[in-house]
Amino acid sequence: MKKLSIVLVALLGWLPALADETIGLEFPVEDAKAAVASRNYEFVALEMADGLEFPGLTEAQAGQVQQDYAVKVLNQRWRTFTNIEQRPQELRRMQSYARRYNLVMWKELQQQKVQDAKRYRY
Repeated sequence: MKKLSIVLVALLGWLPALADETIGLEFPVEDAKAAVASRNYEFVALEMADGLEFPGLTEAQAGQVQQDYAVKVLNQRWRTFTNIEQRPQELRRMQSYARRYNLVMWKELQQQKVQDAKRYRY
């Protein structure tokens, strides 16, 4: 029994190191549409060694996003012992989520601008 408790304590000590940062990143399209519906125009990015990466956006779009909108960083390099570059599966999942989220957010934002411009004003 004592050995079992020692093993459990040792395993619990490893849990933070094994934690997956992508938990909660399953529905990028729904998340982006919900954010637009609540008028929370926040794009997502990945913090890499050479700066922020905006999957799904061109360089010009990324510059405009950084200048005009809030940016949520999916991975915080300072919170983890290993960098995202050292975990390729997690990196691919985060990039896939960010790509779909940013594309939907950009499209919805452009449609919102067109609708606002066409809205009849007195």
